Amino acid sequence: MKKIYLLIILFLLCVCTFTCNAQNIEGYWQFNSPLFANYQAGYDFYENNIFVYTPDRYNGLCRNSGISGKYEIRGDSIYFTVLYMGKCVGGTIKRRPPSTNKRSEMELYWISSEKSDYRPIPSTSNYWELSNCKNQRITLEKPETWSAKFKYYKDKSGQEIIEIDGDKFYYIPGAEEFGEQEE
Repeated sequence: MKKIYLLIILFLLCVCTFTCNAQNIEGYWQFNSPLFANYQAGYDFYENNIFVYTPDRYNGLCRNSGISGKYEIRGDSIYFTVLYMGKCVGGTIKRRPPSTNKRSEMELYWISSEKSDYRPIPSTSNYWELSNCKNQRITLEKPETWSAKFKYYKDKSGQEIIEIDGDKFYYIPGAEEFGEQEE
């Protein structure tokens, strides 16, 4: 009789562990900030366990536009099988003059509360950038699978967060989640 109870408890523990880690993470998750900033690194998780990872786009010389493939969450781990790589091909190199009005180019700024001045977030490529390149999706000949520690939770304000190997990614709601727009 004790063995049956023990088996039932172990079974329920396994079911609970699987259920607690099987959150629906579909949507866009941005690295390190809950404020939508377009150029931050992030994951897009889609139905059918498809993912797209886009690296930080502040480096204007980066030719890697992302990776994509399949993912699976098991327990406290997430498994990524990378099937494709996005690559910027061709194009020209351009240098933007430092006097350019950066706000009109949609660069991210922060406002200092003390001086109320605008300061650009430094780019890893300074003022250099690629221009007029074409994006290509390259199928990897030998897809590989990598695992990472995974955690899903909500902070005190209710903001959804996932951690992948300790890095925080914040859920960014899509337009459809804000309801209909009034005109």
